[in-house]
Amino acid sequence: MAEMNLPYGDHVPTDTVGAQRLSVERLRQWQAMEYGLLIHYGLITYNRDRATIRPSDFQPPGRVDTDQWCRVARDAGMTYAIWITQHSCSFCTWDTKIEGVASVMDSPMPGDIVQSFVESCHKYGLTPCFYYGQAPFTPWSGGFCRIDPHTSYAPRHVLDQTKRQIDELLTRYGPVAEFWIDGGNAYGPNGRAELYEHVTSLQPDMVFTFNGWGHDRWRTPRFHTLDGWPCDIQCLEVLLPPFGEISPWRKMTMDRTGRALAEPVDMYIPVGCYTVMQRHHNWFYNERSVMVPDADLLGMRLICKARNANLVLTVAPDTTSRIPDDQVAALMRLRENYEAAKARCDAAPSAK
Repeated sequence: MAEMNLPYGDHVPTDTVGAQRLSVERLRQWQAMEYGLLIHYGLITYNRDRATIRPSDFQPPGRVDTDQWCRVARDAGMTYAIWITQHSCSFCTWDTKIEGVASVMDSPMPGDIVQSFVESCHKYGLTPCFYYGQAPFTPWSGGFCRIDPHTSYAPRHVLDQTKRQIDELLTRYGPVAEFWIDGGNAYGPNGRAELYEHVTSLQPDMVFTFNGWGHDRWRTPRFHTLDGWPCDIQCLEVLLPPFGEISPWRKMTMDRTGRALAEPVDMYIPVGCYTVMQRHHNWFYNERSVMVPDADLLGMRLICKARNANLVLTVAPDTTSRIPDDQVAALMRLRENYEAAKARCDAAPSAK
């Protein structure tokens, strides 16, 4: 397995077009979106015990309030929103037609949340994006194999089911700007390459990434699975880009399946950082969570801006399906604090 050489920050490409799938112009359009919202809400909001979780646990008091999510994102100064279409409990939040798959339509409050989310994004001027994940925690997850991510990968029928579900997501709801697959390590290098080719063929202009690491394995060569590759952008989970790293140009030494290239090639691969607003016990709503201090949130925003990385903040709607007041207030304060900091920078005299 080839190692990935990433002299990120000081690499000057010899080929300014790049060997990546998407054009530099298209990737810069994604970078210009800059700031977004990731919404963690679903079955786990109502039952955190993955041994007993069932579709009947999903019981919002009424229609899921996707309008509130998108209104909050717009008012916070964000330009895009990412919806968790399916998380680790393998509970579809859309009206899937695939046999044997649990979905919101099997719950006491049926309704296509994906459709509602997309409509709300358009209503409030946001660009819709999707996240998709599948894992072995529930009886309906299709026998997902994740015993050892270095040696055992998802069986063929799970890979095929993943593709069928993604077909539904990317052919029913119109264009999306970005698509994530979580848990890429479980598919193996060949499975990831197959998914990359399949997903990007459905919406070629869309930016694609694999998520699934808690630290930056791109800069830790001993992790040869490289479970975030292939991709169009690098996704950092609860991480900020290191100091001085401002250029997306990378010298790549492997192809999309991880095989060594005869000669290194230049690729333009921007960075997106997503992180939490709460010190929490779960990505989803938890009444014991406390908010990250305002100064820390502002620091995240400023660091990502200075280091040429997009920032996505995670919110966790509660059992009413609405983003709680403390999270909303923190986002509004962050917008005020960021605009004030930007104004101070703009007013400061230029260094001679």
